[in-house]
Parts: sequence; C-alpha cells; structure tokens
Amino acid sequence: FLRWPPSSKLTLQLKDRVFDSISKAHQTENFVSLHIRRADGKKECDTSLARMWRYLQCSFNKTNSFGRLAVLFHTDETNTCYLDAIRQMIESLGNSYVDLDTTLWKVLQEYATSIPNGERLLNNFMRYNAETALDDDERIIFKMEQRRRVICPDCQSLYPTMLKLGLPILNHLSSPTVDGNSSSMQYEQISTKYSECVKESK
Repeated sequence: FLRWPPSSKLTLQLKDRVFDSISKAHQTENFVSLHIRRADGKKECDTSLARMWRYLQCSFNKTNSFGRLAVLFHTDETNTCYLDAIRQMIESLGNSYVDLDTTLWKVLQEYATSIPNGERLLNNFMRYNAETALDDDERIIFKMEQRRRVICPDCQSLYPTMLKLGLPILNHLSSPTVDGNSSSMQYEQISTKYSECVKESK
C-alpha cells in the first residue's frame, strides 16, 4: 500500500532511478545542472541566445578533458525554438543535453507502474519533490544558473571544480579554447538555423 504523502525513501528511490537512466542513456556519471529562468526573470538577466552561447562556451572550457558531461537542463521557457538552440549549443560543446522535466516524468511513470497504487505518484507535488532532491544531490558536481540579476554570471568555469574533485582526466589532448572566429562561426550556424526565435530571445 502506498502511503501519502510519499516518504523520503520513495523520493530517494525515484531519484536514483533518474540518475541511473541518464547515466545509461548518455554513458557518463558526470552530472551538472543548468537552470535558465525566462518568464519573469528575462528583464533582470540577459538569457538571449547570443549571451548563452558565450556563457556556455566559457563555462565548459577544457571540461572535455574529463569526458562528456550530462547537462540536466530545466527552465520555465516553453518556446521550443529557443530550447532546441540551447540543446544544440550544449551538444556542440561536446556534452549531452538532458531535458530534466521530460526525463523525470518518464522515469516517474515507469516507477509508478512497478509498485501498488503507484498512479498516486503521478502529480506535480511528487515531480517537484523529486526535482528538488535531484538538484540537491551530491552527484551534481556543479550548478549552473541564469535567473536573476544577482544570479546572472557571465561565466561559471567548471574546470577548476572538476580538478578539485579529483575527477579522472580521460583526454589529455583536450581541445583548446575556441578562438573568436570559430566561436562566431558556430554561433552564426546555430542562430541561422533557429532564426525565427533569435529576435524574440534577445
């Protein structure tokens, strides 16, 4: 019988399933979270595609030395064009894009079918609890945020943190920082592909 509200143990079990699912799908155990708040924070923090490209490029600089990162992305943005552009930016920098909301809901549905009365888990309360637990988990090696004036950094370099954690270096011939011309060319390719939302996202 499923007690309500669900126990913390149940939330932890669900959280472990989410991490296992992401790890298997993307072949990595290096997890970082990326939260971009758009709806009510756009005027306080510039989250335009052009700025997000500079931010991501700077933040992920040299991290390929440690292999692929799984970037657990969550946002209040619903514009699929903007979301697709962010996904392409993350992937073009050698990392895996994980839509956290979609992944969490899929795992939650699978988990609900495996236990008695599991359908009671399929609600926003349980989703919020699980997402909060995921974001606070020690397996998240770095939290990247763009949401308010006071949480709107131009760069959050992950490399020093990954070195400090003693993560194994897998690629000693990591690509150097992308030069200005290459960076501009990559962004132009992305912005051209998603031109219908570039103006809107500025």
